[in-house]
Amino acid sequence: MSFLDTAQQRADQKAERWFLVALALISAWLLTCAFLIEGEFGDGYATIVNARYFFGDSPGYYVQRGPLAAVVLWPVELIVQALNLNALDVRPYHVFSALLHSAYLYICWMLLRRAPGSGSARLLAFATAFLTVVFYCYAPYLSHDLLPGMMFLVMIFIAHRWLEQPRLADSIYLVLLGAAVTLTKQTYAIFWVTIVAFAFVSLLLKADDGRVTVRKWLILTSLAACSAVITWLGYSWFIAAQLPDESILMRPIRLAVGVSEMYKESLAEIFPANLYLLNLPNYGVAAVLMVIPGLVLAFRGSDARMRMIATCWLLSVTVIQITGFREIRYLAFLAPLTAMLIVPVAYYLLHHKNVTALLLIGLVLFDQARSLTVAAEQITTAPSSNVTRFINAPDGTGNIYASRVLSFLFDPTSPLQGDRYHGIYHLTPILLHTLQEGRTPVAIIENQAELGMVGMQPGDVAYIANFDVVRLPPWQPNNVQFQLEDYVLVAGNVTTVELLSSNGSFDAVDNDGRYLMFIPAPEVGEQEPFISDGGLPAETARRLYGELAENEPLAVTVVVIRALCQAGACSYARVDQ
Repeated sequence: MSFLDTAQQRADQKAERWFLVALALISAWLLTCAFLIEGEFGDGYATIVNARYFFGDSPGYYVQRGPLAAVVLWPVELIVQALNLNALDVRPYHVFSALLHSAYLYICWMLLRRAPGSGSARLLAFATAFLTVVFYCYAPYLSHDLLPGMMFLVMIFIAHRWLEQPRLADSIYLVLLGAAVTLTKQTYAIFWVTIVAFAFVSLLLKADDGRVTVRKWLILTSLAACSAVITWLGYSWFIAAQLPDESILMRPIRLAVGVSEMYKESLAEIFPANLYLLNLPNYGVAAVLMVIPGLVLAFRGSDARMRMIATCWLLSVTVIQITGFREIRYLAFLAPLTAMLIVPVAYYLLHHKNVTALLLIGLVLFDQARSLTVAAEQITTAPSSNVTRFINAPDGTGNIYASRVLSFLFDPTSPLQGDRYHGIYHLTPILLHTLQEGRTPVAIIENQAELGMVGMQPGDVAYIANFDVVRLPPWQPNNVQFQLEDYVLVAGNVTTVELLSSNGSFDAVDNDGRYLMFIPAPEVGEQEPFISDGGLPAETARRLYGELAENEPLAVTVVVIRALCQAGACSYARVDQ
């Protein structure tokens, strides 16, 4: 072994050690998030509901979610059941997610070893492509958009090997991987599309010395079709109970139509065309700058596998962009491919040790400082939205009444633009019902002014928001439209109290300072409820109870507030006196 070979080996070993240090730190951060972040985004809650459904613990199933994401959670669900943990406590699921994302990073590093370049170049590419704002914003949660990227890269590796020499084992791997990613999320059908498209272009251009023949392309297309059939049957089987009147062939179509109907009138407004352009820095400034020369080097070089990666990267970006549904996280799967493409660029710059290389390293350090700031803020702000504690605050056994959207807010410090979810957790009555093990139906309150007309009885439980809170266009960094000081969310037990007049107002008898939400009488129609510590001005009493306010004592229906949130701050009380 030559001196240069020995030096290179030592450098690669040093890079390997630095990677393991980085992985340990990231894993520690993910596990910290798992215990501190006590809420989930809507997709995450829906995945938990679907996992519980397969064990008979949920009466509902979200058909629009990929079933495999729920199947992956089965081990966690078994532990949750064995330990009799609260279904609303997302921390066990977040621990599992942390382990999965740590494994994801490790496997991607193993794949990155196959990129042409040095250990230091691979380490730089890893930090540049993977450790981004987007990663830190989604990895702590039950994300469907990070792990498939690793599977995509594996599919490309196997497909490249298959085009060199078709083997039955590789054919089976491709079929199963293609079905698995699509059963995780329908979007990832593009993996097969891009691979087949690459083979077709190679066939037309007679690239790589005619490596791709008509026969190979037809067989590869047939393998993609096999994945499609498995995916189609898989979705049909999983959603059979929710669409019993549809045939096995029509269920996925009915599902796709239903999802499209949700956004048909506001697609462009909700998913702006420039969404990805606005968020380029959040995918890594250095990564965005380096991937362009990486694509050029891949297409101009002699490595057929790198050309395949570059082609799949470009086709994926194009397909995702022209699709009407756009979310920042939808491009997160490209990180492994991006890392592969920029390794040669990083190697070239580091090898020449010029000013450009120093600027690159400085830019990567800037990216990491920015991303780590986002990570730190996520840990410190997200715990303020304690969904579990809020939902468990009331202890009634009657019916449940809930506003159609319960929103739990925390400080949206992320620089993400156009993101509909960051900084806010949504819990719908359907999710509440299923996560509460379906113990009782949840009556949906469209407007809090309807509270007096729904027939709430003592012993019932209420989760009421004074209005719906959602992130709305125009999209801006740290969009704060929903952070309104007058947003109030309450949870409490329904009961009756007696009111006695005193100095022109009414006071609740023996209330002892409890905060009450006074529910209007049905006779007065739709009226906004009133929250106080037991006192009720005479004018308000007449608004809520009409002629009944002339009676004394006045027996009225109230919600004894056990949890009250204003904007992102919540307070709790579990007193019965």
